[in-house]
Order: sequence, then C-alpha cells, then structure tokens
Amino acid sequence: MDETVAEPEETRHPSKIHFSYGCGSFLDDFLLTAFSVRVYAFYENEVLLPNIFLAMAFVIYGVWNMFNDPLVGYISDRPTRLTARWGRRFPWFMLTAIPCAVVFTFIFTPPLGFDWAVFAWLVVFICLYDFLYSFWNTNWLATFPVKFRSHHERTRVAGIQTIFSQVGLTLGMLLPPLFFTYGDRASYIVQALVVTAAGAVMATFMIPAMREARAPPSSSSPLSSPASLPASKASDMVPDVTGARRSYFKTLLFALRQKNFVAYLVAYLGQTVAQVVLLASVPYLVKFVLHAEADMEILISGALLAGGVVMVPFWVRFSRRRGNRLGYIIGTGSIAAVLVPFLFVQDLSFAIAGAFILGMALSAPWTLMAPTFSDVIDEMVVKMKSRNEGIFYGFRTFFGRLSVVIQALTFGIIHAISGFDPDAAVQASIALWGLRVQMMAVPALFYLAGCLCMWRVFDITPEKARSTKAGLAALGL
Repeated sequence: MDETVAEPEETRHPSKIHFSYGCGSFLDDFLLTAFSVRVYAFYENEVLLPNIFLAMAFVIYGVWNMFNDPLVGYISDRPTRLTARWGRRFPWFMLTAIPCAVVFTFIFTPPLGFDWAVFAWLVVFICLYDFLYSFWNTNWLATFPVKFRSHHERTRVAGIQTIFSQVGLTLGMLLPPLFFTYGDRASYIVQALVVTAAGAVMATFMIPAMREARAPPSSSSPLSSPASLPASKASDMVPDVTGARRSYFKTLLFALRQKNFVAYLVAYLGQTVAQVVLLASVPYLVKFVLHAEADMEILISGALLAGGVVMVPFWVRFSRRRGNRLGYIIGTGSIAAVLVPFLFVQDLSFAIAGAFILGMALSAPWTLMAPTFSDVIDEMVVKMKSRNEGIFYGFRTFFGRLSVVIQALTFGIIHAISGFDPDAAVQASIALWGLRVQMMAVPALFYLAGCLCMWRVFDITPEKARSTKAGLAALGL
C-alpha cells in the first residue's frame, strides 16, 4: 500500500513555542534516565540493600502506578475553578513540575541503619516522585494533540522533541558520573542536586508552551467560536465538552476496546522497557564488564546522542512522506537487529561504535512516538465526540512507569540466577554473561514485540489519519 502523505498544512505557532514544548522532552527523558539508570544501581551497589527488598519496593511502586497514573489523567480532565481561570493543563503543570525535580534528591538520601528503614524510605519517595511526575508529564503530553493540529506541525515539533529528548537522555547519563564516584555513597547526593537544579530550569523554560487560551463560555456565540479566532489561539483552546464527559471507568473501558490504542501501548511499553533496561545497564557494563571508571559512561552516552541527532531530519521527512506507522515499524525492527552484536562487547571502542549505530536506529521511535499517539488520540476523540484525552495519556504514563518495574524485576531475576555480586570487583563468567543478556537480549526482544504489534494490529495509515482530522473539524474539536 502506498502510504505517501501529501498534506501541505500550515504551522500555527511560532518557533519559540515549538522549542518551549520540546523542553518537555528534555525534562521527561532527563528525569526518566537519571531515575532508571541510577536508583536501582545506587541501592544495590552503594547502599547494598538486599535484592529481595529492592524487588519488593519496585513491585509496590508498580501497584501504585496501576492506580496513580490513569487517575491522575482523569483528575486532570475535570474542570475546577483553577483550571477555568488558567487553562485545563497549565495549573497542574505549574503545581507539580518543579516539586517533582526537588523530590528526586530525597531518593538519594536514605537513612543509615536497618534494611527495613532504607526500604521504607525508598518506597515512600519513589511513589511521591512518581505522583508528581505523572501530573506534570500527563498534562504536558495531553497538550500536544490539542495545541498542534496539522501533520506538518506535529512532525516539526516531534523533530525538535527528538533532539531535546536525546540531549536529555544523554545528559541524564552524562551529568551524574561527573559528580559521583563508585563506592562513595555521599557523592550521589551531589549528582542528585545537579539533576534537581537542571530539571527545575527546564521546567521553567516549558512555561510558554504550557500556557493555554481559555475556552469560550458558550459555543453559540459567534464571537467566541474557535473558527472566528486566530489559528494559534483557536488551536490552543480546550473545547467545552463537559456535557459529553464519561465516568472514569467507562472512559477507560472504551479506550481498552480500541485496537490502535492497545497496539500503541504494547509498542510503547516495548520501547520504554527496552530503553530503560538498556540505559540502566550501562553502569554495570562500564564497571563490571569493561572495568572502566564512571566517567567513561560519558563517551558511550555521547555516541548514542550523536547517532540519534544525525538521523532526526531523515525520520521527520520519512514520516511526512510515508506516515508514522511505517517509520515506527522500520525503526523498532532495526533496533532489535542492531542490539544483537552487543552480546559480544569486550572493549570501550566497540561499545562506543555500537552506541552510535544504536542511536541512529533509536531516533525513529523517539521522533515518531508523539505524532503516532496523537493520531490514536484523534481517532478516539472522534469516536467519543469529546476531548477526555487526559485519562488516555495517564494510562500511557502508567505503561511508561511500568517499564521501571520490569527493569527492576529483570535485574533482580538475572542477578540472582547468574550469581552477580555487587560487592565483588571481578565477576564470575556466568555473571558477566547475565549482564550482557540483560543489556542486549532483553531490550531486543521487547523492541521486536513492539515492531510486530505495530505491523499486525495498528492500522492508522496516512489516509485514515486525514479522514480522522476531517472528522475532528466537523465536530469542532
């Protein structure tokens, strides 16, 4: 089937708004990477918390996510006096983004003493951190399909997001090793403070993109109709659709019956699990396989960033010509293949070269993730005839956070089976193979699963996406 897109659509917002929104991708991947890469390794290798406690903590974290993330999306959709004055997304963002960055530091200041006290500290602060993270992240994501309506503008913003995302991901790995030393527990507090400061600054840069125009008080007034307003203002407004609002569980059940929504979530879970497992394995690769110092993580991260940035223009053009679905399939399939040689990594040069090639392939799902999900949201909005997308993004956020739980369980199981000893400088041969499997084979399998799901189930082609946009226009949404 020819999936060529011929859709000459205008850009409705100035570049400063595009870049301001892109800062959210930096903050998202920066915090996610700093959290997923450092927390488990810190508590296992520096605090020496027994593996069983780590597993229990992240299982509790996963159960918390099951209820927290979708509920956050639902609460975000409900009108309040605060949102009536400042917009549906902006107040929640302002109340939670910077506090989320601040709480990050407390995760790395566990008390000295009994394992149960350390366990309780870890559970409380990772759950509090996730609660705040879900609020700002869900409302930032839900702004995308409402603010950026055309395929042209979505792909432009997505390209900017990809660059910010890869910079955030890389700095999430690159900055902390500059401020801590393996074996020095106190030095991890310094790196946490650096992450907090950088996160707060980027949250401030996001404010212009998160500002919203207030919805008109009545759709019957021609002066307040979106069609009568400038395009940049009309596209920012949240339509007054409270009369069509469904209950939390009805909305959730509706979403779970939509095959494209479910297919995307499976592919997204594969993407996030693979990414988190891969990146969280880098400290183990550097310390136990390559026997290098912490700052060598910087070279691997830099190569990954360089490979990703080089390919962003290609994937943006590919999406505009052939559609998001095909690009997602090709990209995730390529990553699964590229990861296989990493099973045999032996030295730093091999790891750096492999990271560059991997970054080129990773650029595809990073670039196409947001516009692909926006197509899914558009389809569900047309079917529901109302905009309740907050709960959909909340559910997506849950799947993203679920990846951290899967990563923790993967590490715990593999480390137990292979006999990995975090207190030993030299690991047994089987333990080293376990580290290679967790870093390469597990992500490859998850990427392959996502690729197959998008190929066999997901059916939003460029033609279908254009038809959906016509439906949105007809509904005034």
